[in-house]
Amino acid sequence: MEMNAAAPSLVPPPAVARVSPGDIRSLILEKEKELHDINEYRIRTLETLLREKESAAQAYKQKFVKLQEDFKYNLKLLEGRDEELALYDTNFASLKSVVRDREAEVSELKAQIADLQSDLKQEQKRIAEQDAYYQQKLKDARAQMEGARWNFDEELRRAREEVEQIKRKTDRQLREQQDDLETQRREITLTFDDVMRQREGEYKARMEELQTHTRELELKLKATQRESDMHKERNEELKMKMENLQHVLNDSEKEAKALEWQLSDLRSAKDARIAELEDEILKLQDVKQSLLDEYEGKMAELLQSLHSVEKAFVQQKAHYEDELQRQLKRRDDESQSVTARLDAKLQGVQTKLRERDELVESLQGEIKQLQWERDDKALEHSRELERLQQEAQDLQEQKQQVVAELKQQLWTAEREQLHLQEKLKDATTQLVMQKEKEKVQRQDLADTIEKQDDLKREIVTLNLRWENKLQAQEQELSGRHELRLRELQQARDRVLSEKQAVEEQLVHAETELRRARAELLTLQSNARVLESFGGATAAANASGEKQEAATSVPVPSPLWSDDNGTLSPLADVSPLLTESPQLRSSTDALQTENAKLRAELIRQMKEALAQQAEAASASSPAPHAAESDLSRQLAAAEKQCVLLEAKLRDAESKHSESLQATMAQLASANRALDEKNARIQELEERVETLTSQQRGDPSPGAAQVVADAQVGDLKRRLASAQQDIERLVKERTQLMELSNQLTAELRRLREAATTETPAFTGKKDYENLIAELSRSLEEAKLHNRTLKKELRRMVKLQVASAKQSDDVEAEPTTTTTTTRRRSSTLSMMKALDNSASRSASVVSASGSSVFDDELLSLVRGKLPVPASKRTSTAVPPSIPEHGDGDEKEDESASRSSSIETARAVAPLPVAAAAGAAASSSTSSLSMLFSRDRMEQQEPVPSSGVSDARLRLQQAKEALLLAGKKAERSVSLATSSASVPARLSDRETPSQRSAIKKLKDLQLKRAEMVNERKKVRNYSLAT
Repeated sequence: MEMNAAAPSLVPPPAVARVSPGDIRSLILEKEKELHDINEYRIRTLETLLREKESAAQAYKQKFVKLQEDFKYNLKLLEGRDEELALYDTNFASLKSVVRDREAEVSELKAQIADLQSDLKQEQKRIAEQDAYYQQKLKDARAQMEGARWNFDEELRRAREEVEQIKRKTDRQLREQQDDLETQRREITLTFDDVMRQREGEYKARMEELQTHTRELELKLKATQRESDMHKERNEELKMKMENLQHVLNDSEKEAKALEWQLSDLRSAKDARIAELEDEILKLQDVKQSLLDEYEGKMAELLQSLHSVEKAFVQQKAHYEDELQRQLKRRDDESQSVTARLDAKLQGVQTKLRERDELVESLQGEIKQLQWERDDKALEHSRELERLQQEAQDLQEQKQQVVAELKQQLWTAEREQLHLQEKLKDATTQLVMQKEKEKVQRQDLADTIEKQDDLKREIVTLNLRWENKLQAQEQELSGRHELRLRELQQARDRVLSEKQAVEEQLVHAETELRRARAELLTLQSNARVLESFGGATAAANASGEKQEAATSVPVPSPLWSDDNGTLSPLADVSPLLTESPQLRSSTDALQTENAKLRAELIRQMKEALAQQAEAASASSPAPHAAESDLSRQLAAAEKQCVLLEAKLRDAESKHSESLQATMAQLASANRALDEKNARIQELEERVETLTSQQRGDPSPGAAQVVADAQVGDLKRRLASAQQDIERLVKERTQLMELSNQLTAELRRLREAATTETPAFTGKKDYENLIAELSRSLEEAKLHNRTLKKELRRMVKLQVASAKQSDDVEAEPTTTTTTTRRRSSTLSMMKALDNSASRSASVVSASGSSVFDDELLSLVRGKLPVPASKRTSTAVPPSIPEHGDGDEKEDESASRSSSIETARAVAPLPVAAAAGAAASSSTSSLSMLFSRDRMEQQEPVPSSGVSDARLRLQQAKEALLLAGKKAERSVSLATSSASVPARLSDRETPSQRSAIKKLKDLQLKRAEMVNERKKVRNYSLAT
């Protein structure tokens, strides 16, 4: 345009004078036509460029929307993973508490077994001592009886021998006397007939007396024989009584053996239970070790609280053990005192028996002395018959006294034996009384245990009521919190949309300014064209021009018209905008550019007017009409310039006003956002304080129960019972969630299963399933890590781009905007999972009633658990897949083969902007997305991998609570008829009570399902 404008100015004036006015007019018209064509071409090219720019902007907008969707999805996925990690933390804490409770139970059982063993040993020692004591007593009694019998036999034999000796002596004396009498008769036959007759009469009387005496002795012997028979009968009775005592001892031994057998059975059952618990503890320790490796740091605070609870539990346990030891010591002291009394009595009896034995020995010595004296007297009696008769009488009297004394001694010995038997009977009755007392004490203990169970049930009911109230309060608080978060999210969304609208309006204003700049450039070119054609028009005829100007005014060119159109007005700016440094820099640049453009335009117009004046003065003198025409055109151009300058000033003032308004709105919006962020922080702190208060006081009903109970002996027991109740409540909630989730899983599996899935056959199936789930969990961890890496990289890139685009003055504003954007996006993502969680809660709540019987049968070990399928979350197809070398090394051959098969079945659609990322298809992220797309094509609803593992762990906990253990080697088909009988035979009261508690929990769960508004479902629903 400058070359075209400069070319006519170099033409000399004589050449211009030769050209006719018609040619000049035609040239002007041709030039105007060329200018019109050039302008039209420029407009078309600008329109095409504008269309291309609009299409490019639309494409970029679509890409930006896709990237926003991908970023939202990644944030949602990360939040789901974080929720799963929190769930794993809670499950780990519950598992840890369960393991700790099991260990405490095992230690208590071991302590009880040790106490029982010590009691058994003490009982065995006591029984052995009693057996030894009674055996010794029996031996002593038998020895005494044998000694008495032998003594009696010896005395009888001696008495018979003495009688025979006396008979022989009397016979001998009689024979001697007869011989003497015959000699005397021979000698004194004649002289002493009368004397002899008298003597014979005396002798006959003496003989009769002796016969009577012998007869009396024979009667005494018969009486002694009768007494010996009576003693024998009494000995037989004593033997019968001893046999009865022996039977009693045998019965006691049988009872002791039965007790030993019962203890051995209990020991074997306890050993089996301990072995089962140790196996389960080993399994739980393996699971715990696998989880501890990743979550040890997170559980430090929980461990401190758990340690405090454990210390309190240990203190209470020590207190109970001390009380138990005191009671045992008191019982032992009582039994020892009773045994000491019995021992003292028995020692007194033994001393009496010893005294009696000493008396018997002394009497035996006296009898021997008497026998010796009798022998001496018999020898003396041979010398003197009279002395012999007198001594015989004395001996008979002494013998009668000795027999009487022996009878008395025998009667006293019998009485002492009877007294000892009575004492033994008293001892046996005391033992029976002690046993009855022990039974009564056991009954009292059972009554106290039942009372404690009743108190525990009351505590459970109170805790359930408080828990229901607490859940209602939590739901209300969570609902209010969610409503406020939604309101804040809506406000932020509205602010973001208004910000986008303002940005679009600013872009539109920039285009309008560019258009105004283009119009100014066209005006500048028009002014230069006016300069170039000014000299040619001066040489034209003034008269023809006047007539033509007066009569027919030609159609003015758009370049010379005063109506240049109005600038497109700016759209209304939204009242809420977010402050951005790019907007501020663009407005500053526009202001400076407008000022430069205005100054340059005024300068160019003044130069053009000066050049036109010089050219008019340097040219040949023209008519006055041409000068007046040129002056009119110059005046019109000046007016047009003034109008353009006024329009520019108005536009600049309007733009500055709009900028000031937008800046004020931005400041107010920032203040509002700051206030809302502060409100959100206050609400979050309030929610955290409420949750901490709820965690710090999980059972508000315990203090009320303790205050209402006011039982001094049961306060500490109620504290321990409160801990057991909290554990049972946790297990109940876990079982409720387990039942809900498993019912939903069973329903999905039943609807989706086209072929029959193999049933579990015991522990191996559980182990295989757990191995598969652990592998899928590792894959999910890898996916989580890759997603975190990608999101961190994206955040770093965004922050770096924001830092590069911002100036030094806008650095504080960028930090605030980035933090706000992050907080807004994170808070906005929290509300996206509500619909998915609600749908999952509907599914889980609908299938809760179906699973009640199945859970009970599963706890009793009668039904198998179907194998769950591994599922994962669906991913939008617009997300590009990225892979890393580290993740490729972690992938195994089996995993890559499964990915390739998944690709062959369902190819993955990839966006055009992320085509380069499709080469890394063997990564863990691509495997996850390919599986998700495969499962999207099927009509089966998907759930998280972590849910199946959680359900299996909770099912194992339920089985542990029921005391059941899966068969290892026998399949379900072969062992379905025999296992229930064995389990029913091996069921203990604790197992029966656990099953009863499970049934009660099922009934309570059915009642609480109607009350709960929202059931937790931690599956990653898309």
